Amino acid sequence: MSERAYSEELNEEISAFKAHKYSLKGKLKSAKAFHCHDPYCGIKLTCSNWAVKDAKRIYFTPSNRDDLHSIACSTVSGDEEKRQVEVETEQGKRTISKNGIIAMRKATNKSKTNHSNEHGVEDVDVVTGERRNNVTKDKKGTESRNVSSIKTYINFYYDDDVDNNVCNIRVDGELISLNTLFVDAKEEIPVGVNRILFGNAIVTTPVFNDKLVAFEFVDVDKPIVYTNKEMLLTRINSKVLNQYLDKGVECQFFFRGSIGQDGKFVSFNGKNYCDLYIME
Repeated sequence: MSERAYSEELNEEISAFKAHKYSLKGKLKSAKAFHCHDPYCGIKLTCSNWAVKDAKRIYFTPSNRDDLHSIACSTVSGDEEKRQVEVETEQGKRTISKNGIIAMRKATNKSKTNHSNEHGVEDVDVVTGERRNNVTKDKKGTESRNVSSIKTYINFYYDDDVDNNVCNIRVDGELISLNTLFVDAKEEIPVGVNRILFGNAIVTTPVFNDKLVAFEFVDVDKPIVYTNKEMLLTRINSKVLNQYLDKGVECQFFFRGSIGQDGKFVSFNGKNYCDLYIME
């Protein structure tokens, strides 16, 4: 669920409450004439309880259940992202059961589109490339599905119905298995190779910035991972984070990315909050 969206009728970003009010007045005609205003996303959205006078819950939701917000979207709520992971996991397992391929794609490419309005033309950045959860087939009929969330891959990794030894995960053009994708943080990985590292970590608030959260692998010579706390809470339940934050208690931590030339972590999507997870 999202509280704000881009109105294609008004050519501006508005709240769900305002859109609903305009539906009652007839100023807006269609509940489906909206899309996500985040530049990394742009999926079609529908306003709930359209033209219902005494509606209690008003929000924007994906117009199609299979259309998921981009993994880099900053507008999605924690509850909505949890639902999206459930959809990704369910449908991803179907692709795996058909001997299909799971493609791990980045969500960082943008292009500009034009929205005309009363003041002229507005350039808006939108994500390019294939959508999250998009499915294609090759000439042999092999299904390939884009799966974005690190949590979905964790679900696959710990699912007894999924064979972790089969090479059915495409990362940076290479087909690998889940057992190759997941690497114990105590092990070394080559520079620039994207993997999901896991191990015990301590979670703290850095003294230099209380808006950040720091994750430090325990007894491992690996860099500290920093992320914005507010954005992290759209991906991780606040109760889970607070169970470990500044408590000195170790959590089971996952980070998706690579080691850069400078020896520091580089997250897969370029946004750390998209590429880390605390096991609940």
